[in-house]
Amino acid sequence: CVEVRLLGTMKGSKHNRESEIVTDHRAIDPLPGRRYSCAQRKGWFESPIKGAEIHFGLYLGVGDPSLPPERQIDQWSEMMRLGRAAGFTHIAAPYHWVSHPVKFFHPLTLLARLAAEPGDWQLATGTIQLPLVNPVELAEMVATVDALCGGRFTLGVAIGYRDQLFEAAGLTRKDRTGRFEEAIALMKKLWTGETVTHHGRYFDLTEGRMGFTPVQKPHPPIWIGAQSTPAAERAGRLGDGLLVPPQSTIPNIREHASVFYAARHARGLTDQAPIGAFRNVCVAERREDAYKLAESVLPGGFE
Repeated sequence: CVEVRLLGTMKGSKHNRESEIVTDHRAIDPLPGRRYSCAQRKGWFESPIKGAEIHFGLYLGVGDPSLPPERQIDQWSEMMRLGRAAGFTHIAAPYHWVSHPVKFFHPLTLLARLAAEPGDWQLATGTIQLPLVNPVELAEMVATVDALCGGRFTLGVAIGYRDQLFEAAGLTRKDRTGRFEEAIALMKKLWTGETVTHHGRYFDLTEGRMGFTPVQKPHPPIWIGAQSTPAAERAGRLGDGLLVPPQSTIPNIREHASVFYAARHARGLTDQAPIGAFRNVCVAERREDAYKLAESVLPGGFE
């Protein structure tokens, strides 16, 4: 039995009516000829966007507790091989500090390694808590990963929520919105390739210029995580896509998508921006086993 987290990306603009819930999933079959059942959040296969073009991906970067860290990459390489054969197109890697007992690998380092795997996978962070990091360093790392994967990288960022991490970074929650917005503005300046002088409330840079810029122009897509109305508005105002967490319900996604697209319209942009939705899936040979295993991994997270 394995627990899998999926990333689904959608493009579209209008709402769809409720569709039938899918309970059997055969997209990835690690043992050919055997049938697997899934326990998943209710309605995770429903598309909240009418006419949406949907792609599926894998959420990698959380280490298997049964494997030593140095052997983890072999498992992920095999998952990518099976996933690509089944039509999966995206890889997303998470980002958390001091996460014991969960093992999170640093997403940018991991994605740089996974860029060498066969196939034209779209790679994304899911998500970097932007207020915690230095935007100049992150801008450089993004350019590096985008070069290594040939322009297949998406930067997923969020505002952050754990007080412990803000304390570790010498920050407080009250500054997170300001730091988030200023960091995005500074990175976009740097990605132009021009000499940048920036003196803001949180960051300073005098006559700085990057050695090289990302492959994608003007920069890799920025997808912004949101699970509230203000966050969805911020994503539409500053970003190129919206990311929603596993706990967001289909009605939540619809509501936040509307706010996101309205903010994009205010910028004079079209509504064909992507929405990335993380969904938790637990795979087992029998449905009852899948639900039992799911509850042991994430109590209350599956219906």
